[in-house]
Amino acid sequence: MKPAPLPLLLSLGILLLVTMTGGCTSEPGAPAAPSGAGIEDITQEAPDEAIDLAEALAELDMLAAEGMENITDMTIHTITGTGVTADGTAPTWIMGVRKEGETHMLVYSGNGWSGVAWTAPLPEGEIDPETVLMPADLYRIQKEEIGGLGETTDLTLEEGVYTVRGHATRPGTLRFDALTGEVLQ
Repeated sequence: MKPAPLPLLLSLGILLLVTMTGGCTSEPGAPAAPSGAGIEDITQEAPDEAIDLAEALAELDMLAAEGMENITDMTIHTITGTGVTADGTAPTWIMGVRKEGETHMLVYSGNGWSGVAWTAPLPEGEIDPETVLMPADLYRIQKEEIGGLGETTDLTLEEGVYTVRGHATRPGTLRFDALTGEVLQ
């Protein structure tokens, strides 16, 4: 048998090389989807808009009037505001309540009111929003005292006493009579 000529072997080698590397090109792949196209997350977090407790309670009353929330025979035993500002408004209000023989936590946030069953005990004393000072009034009356605790505070009302806790570099706690707003020792 006669050896294959050099040009034929060279041609076969080049063909083999092209075949083996043909899939490895540096051309760009499929074009990327343009920005803003396709499925995008459109959910938005609720704004941390501060609201007065009286306004939040009025919204709860409105939900009850529309049949959206049952507050018949509901008693309030604790009220907490988180992130309370100098004007007595807060982005979140939490109420520990008893209704229909069960305890619940009602939470007001930027999305409105929501509720959850609560198994821990609540304080015995009831809170009548019509007779206690609203937080906005307390913060107005005790502006100097509360202002020393920082820009935002947490507030709890139980057993006729407001407790205000600060978050400043030197956190502190103040207590006030819920009917008069007087500082308690």
